[in-house]
Amino acid sequence: MTAAIIENDRANNPDLVRLIKDGRILIGAYGVPDAPTGPDWDPSADIASGKRIDLGYYSDSGFTLTPEPGDNVNFKAHNSDVVLDEDGPGTWATQFSAIESGRKQAEVYFDAAIDGSSGHMRVSKASVKTFRDLVLVGISGDDDVVIAHFPRAKVADRDAITFGPADLNSYGMTLRAYRDPVLGYQFDAWSTLWIDSAPAAPTITTVSPAEQQAAAGNVVIDGTNLAGATVTIGGDLAFIVSNTATQIVVLMPGGDAGTADIEVTTSGGTASVTYDRV
Repeated sequence: MTAAIIENDRANNPDLVRLIKDGRILIGAYGVPDAPTGPDWDPSADIASGKRIDLGYYSDSGFTLTPEPGDNVNFKAHNSDVVLDEDGPGTWATQFSAIESGRKQAEVYFDAAIDGSSGHMRVSKASVKTFRDLVLVGISGDDDVVIAHFPRAKVADRDAITFGPADLNSYGMTLRAYRDPVLGYQFDAWSTLWIDSAPAAPTITTVSPAEQQAAAGNVVIDGTNLAGATVTIGGDLAFIVSNTATQIVVLMPGGDAGTADIEVTTSGGTASVTYDRV
């Protein structure tokens, strides 16, 4: 009995296991318009117009997203009992190593502008002041998409750059996302894995007997996706004797003789067929 309960309560679903095979990191100016609106968002126009830049390839370790809870504050009564326990909103940190060494990667890393004609950059501080718009995109081997939009993020930590014949000249950095005071959130996210599948519509294949007297015997409806259905005959609600995914047995309700529509309704929709009531 115990084994059956455990087996029936298992929540593991291997169909939901995904490996992220590819992704991209998009950076824009803080307050850039046209934020992502769903998993079908296409950044091509933003990249072409320069609203957002693609940081290109990143290391095999991909990128990470880590919650950083805020400070905890306890409010105590005179007898030292904790009467209120609150955590600050905290932040979210995303870490990655951009392995391209182009101008756009360097500008984000150093928080400085680079002259594209001469390649010149002047750095006057080690701290980072600039807030940016950040979008992370991941795609699985089954083409499921995950998109996270951080409207107010800033570089918080940077890996050292090593110059050597055996070292990759990469820009590893951590961006910390804060709550945007205008939009009111730290990040928006969408995933095609989180979309509930629409229930399948019911179908009616056969009805027997071919005709039935009003308020008399049973009517057997065969079909598909019939579980949890309600049935009306000629607009009158029929009493359901039994109901499975492939068959419904109902008691013919009272009504006038003649043709009557049998309608089977589930969360997936309604199927109907004309029936003779004698």
